[in-house]
Amino acid sequence: SGENPESHANTYFAIPSFPTVSDDPAEWILDDAILEHFVQNGVKQNMDADLSSLKCQYADTTRYLSLSLFSRTLSNGEIRPWPWLVFSKSKGTVFCAPCKMFGKSGSLANDEGYNDWKNAGQRMKEHEISDDHRSACATLLARKNIGGTVAGSFTRAV
Repeated sequence: SGENPESHANTYFAIPSFPTVSDDPAEWILDDAILEHFVQNGVKQNMDADLSSLKCQYADTTRYLSLSLFSRTLSNGEIRPWPWLVFSKSKGTVFCAPCKMFGKSGSLANDEGYNDWKNAGQRMKEHEISDDHRSACATLLARKNIGGTVAGSFTRAV
């Protein structure tokens, strides 16, 4: 419908002792309590947002963000979601939630996000197998498996 990303109200989640946590990764202020919330509850991908106005103009073509970016097709034709990919309504870009949460580098974890729609499919495939992404996902799983807390991480390490 031609709306820009700023026109969408963000959803906020209440956490004990914190008033709100945005579902928009560009607005995340990550501390241990918020990380624990995301580890235990997951993140919202915001795939319900209006993506129709998100376009990049290139010399030879115009490309748009599509919902198909949030999944991949395997060689056997099976479609698998990328639950780690999160859309930012305020920036009109995508982020890798685990990489953003655990301080990894790259355009999927920085403050601006990723919006090169012409190369997005290939970039997501490359990102998924990168060392930084694998490390961030391992950290996420480890925290989830031990209750999500830094104290739990420390206790298990000792």
